[in-house]
Amino acid sequence: MISRRGLLAAGLAVGVSGPVLAQSRVAVGKIRLENGRVNIDTTLGGKGPFNFVMDTGAVVSGISPTLAARLGLKKVRDVRLAGKVFPLYLARDAVFGGAVGQPEIGLFGLSSELRGGDGLLAAGLMTSTDSELDFDRLEWRVHPDGLADRPGFTEVESSIDDLPDVNGSHLISATVKVNGQPVRLIVDTGAPRAVSLRYDVGRRLGLWAEDKPFSPAPLHGIGGVGADPGRTIRAARLDVGPVGLDGPLVTVRPAKAVNFADYEGILGLPAIQRMNLSVDTKRRKLFVRRNGRDTGIELLSRTGLWLDEDRGGAKVRLVSPGSPGAAAGLKPGDRIAGNSTFGALLARVNGGPSSLQVTDATGVRTVNLTPADYL
Repeated sequence: MISRRGLLAAGLAVGVSGPVLAQSRVAVGKIRLENGRVNIDTTLGGKGPFNFVMDTGAVVSGISPTLAARLGLKKVRDVRLAGKVFPLYLARDAVFGGAVGQPEIGLFGLSSELRGGDGLLAAGLMTSTDSELDFDRLEWRVHPDGLADRPGFTEVESSIDDLPDVNGSHLISATVKVNGQPVRLIVDTGAPRAVSLRYDVGRRLGLWAEDKPFSPAPLHGIGGVGADPGRTIRAARLDVGPVGLDGPLVTVRPAKAVNFADYEGILGLPAIQRMNLSVDTKRRKLFVRRNGRDTGIELLSRTGLWLDEDRGGAKVRLVSPGSPGAAAGLKPGDRIAGNSTFGALLARVNGGPSSLQVTDATGVRTVNLTPADYL
């Protein structure tokens, strides 16, 4: 049996155990890359398996409201995350990937259903014991006695961090280079964008500029979708130690967005999945090795527009320079007429060439808009 101590839930220090091969002293759990997530089969109290997301950017594990109700989980207390209050449940006999078990696990109740999973598992899966995330073989491997050799891996400037005033999993951070400039990022397999940066960092690197083309980017979190969009820009280069990626997409968060404590941003799954990870918990370091995978898919606007719902139609809030929206002559404040739902209007605007009735202070005009890849 493998046993370890780890924090996978706020305020709950729990043991982790599971079967191993007698010779190897390693437990191997199978993972999947689906819908922009790292998924792992998880059973709770002998029920399942359920589809949980491995989220190394989370300090507390979570569960969807539907599954919590289905399992009849009892609330232990409330926890505060990202400025909001969530219920904390206690589940028993959790098994991850059919390989690693945990007698008890604390799970906060998600405010809505999780896209791509029944729940999420916090960073403790990687940071409590020497662990590897292998995207070539689609394996999560746990080494309870430590891992002495990491052939082909290179140590990067990194740490496993104890967050102040947070009782939960320890996070991995690494210093990477964006366009040759160092930035300290959380290594977050649950993040859907290759790189996300604070507004001040994006401005410093010249990525947020009024004349630079961008794709308006909705910002999702455990509290829902942010009111203001970020800007996704095509950078020249991203270097994570020895792993270099050309032309990565970098999302800069708006000035008023909630940021990442002492970190300058997040390294997300579309970039992470192009390298295998190995964590040395004794030295608190991250090692990486380039693998054979391509960059994960990131959704981009093909119009360069950010639209807000407005009286059955939409109002233009943002127009990217150099975008099809700008070429069509649309500008902030323009109102686009709609005769159905806002969702249907968005689908029409983004789906292909369309003729739009647009109103501004001078009157009504017809605008022909053709979406295209412009970044």
